Amino acid sequence: MKNDRVCQHGGLIQLGLTGKTGIIMGGSMGIGKVTALALAQEWARVAICARGIKALQESARDIHATGNKVLPIRVDMTSPDDSAPSHNRRSGTGRHRYFG
Repeated sequence: MKNDRVCQHGGLIQLGLTGKTGIIMGGSMGIGKVTALALAQEWARVAICARGIKALQESARDIHATGNKVLPIRVDMTSPDDSAPSHNRRSGTGRHRYFG
């Protein structure tokens, strides 16, 4: 299977993430980007959120290159305007439209 992994003892590990959706805050760099890429390699759909649009778009391209869907969302969680419930509802609506 596409999402099988070989553990250190030679057995296969299947994490069961195929078709699941992961939402990663800070997904444009560092551990957030690594986490988003790991989820995508397990065939999970990924939404990444970050402040910087340029890094966000670059990360989205890297994740898309795995053959998986990615939804980049520009958001600043330190800003009350960006993190307000109405914004979260809009993001959620977009996520449902994008991923199904």
